[in-house]
Amino acid sequence: ILEAISDVAEVSKNLDMIIEHVRAALARVITSIYTDENGQLNFYILEAPAQQKLIDSLSYKDGAYTLMINVAQTSAIVSALRAKRENRPISEQGDMVLCVEPSIRKFIANIVQNFSIDIAVLSFAEIAPNTQFETLGTIEIPEL
Repeated sequence: ILEAISDVAEVSKNLDMIIEHVRAALARVITSIYTDENGQLNFYILEAPAQQKLIDSLSYKDGAYTLMINVAQTSAIVSALRAKRENRPISEQGDMVLCVEPSIRKFIANIVQNFSIDIAVLSFAEIAPNTQFETLGTIEIPEL
């Protein structure tokens, strides 16, 4: 952890960037938490247009990134995530995992936490190399 912090601290003092770099360095540990008994990671992804719109909504100000979305957009994200969580097939056991781009992981994780949605949010950078995985589905957010 300290090595990962020192690597990125030379480049940036942005705490969010340091945290994401440490999480990427801990990919093997993080991945192992969410893999099934066969060592496979099963996750959902956001549809590409929604993910790109969220990335485009990032704003850098005063040394930190902020996700610039309005209440209606936040509500659309919450509704889509809750609907997918509630309609998840019983055959899919274990934690529900959503993988997103590293630049928006923190923001999606905050929404999930603030609205008490039982989904683990990982970034693609947190998946350990050579991990077997399956994309279970795509989450669409049409009102975004």
